[in-house]
Amino acid sequence: MVVAEAANIHFQATSSASDAESVQVYRELIPILERNLVRIERIGDVAKHSPAYEMTVGKLGLCHELLGNASAAADCFSRGLQANPNNDRLLVARGILLYGTSPRALSDLEQAVRLGSPVVWPYLFLAHHYLTTNRFEECRVMCEAGFRMRGSDTAKSRFQEWRAIAQAELGFPPELVKVAFEAAVRMDPSNDAAMRNQSAFETSLRMPPTTRRSQWEQTTAAVVRQFGMAERRYSLVA
Repeated sequence: MVVAEAANIHFQATSSASDAESVQVYRELIPILERNLVRIERIGDVAKHSPAYEMTVGKLGLCHELLGNASAAADCFSRGLQANPNNDRLLVARGILLYGTSPRALSDLEQAVRLGSPVVWPYLFLAHHYLTTNRFEECRVMCEAGFRMRGSDTAKSRFQEWRAIAQAELGFPPELVKVAFEAAVRMDPSNDAAMRNQSAFETSLRMPPTTRRSQWEQTTAAVVRQFGMAERRYSLVA
């Protein structure tokens, strides 16, 4: 645990370091964390040392992720989840990393939500998935749950935008849909997609009810993954 905590202190210090300095720290931490994992595994009772093991494997995976080694990072998160399948932080980390590329991501994120994950990310990614697969009621519920979590205004703007779209598709009163779109734009004025989707919705209201249909601008899984990873990295080192 002492080694894991010391590694965490070094990791946190990268919040005020340059990119080059941060990369150097990540590279230096990898062999230290790997040796710590081997040391714990040699003891033969990983469960007994679970907090130290999970902290070590989580930081090791994050170092690989920040260095662009996605496969190595996923392996680390999986290694930790073998020791504790219900570690919500490792589930979230692997789910974000694999989102849009593997069905495992969705099961990881859904399990994290079932476990009551206190971080905003599983709710954000699942809200996006439900929206793009036309599961609008599930999207609406996930947006409302995620909005209550601690997160940036940028993330919460996405929740409001997607909530507005889900409400529109579910036939909610236009006034409620407008409120959600307005909140999305107010919380993040740079959310151009929210503004365009708001405009599309308002245009549809001028059409006859029988032909009324909004053409929504969808954010791709790749874009959401990059956004989520960038925000999560910042929150972890800040």
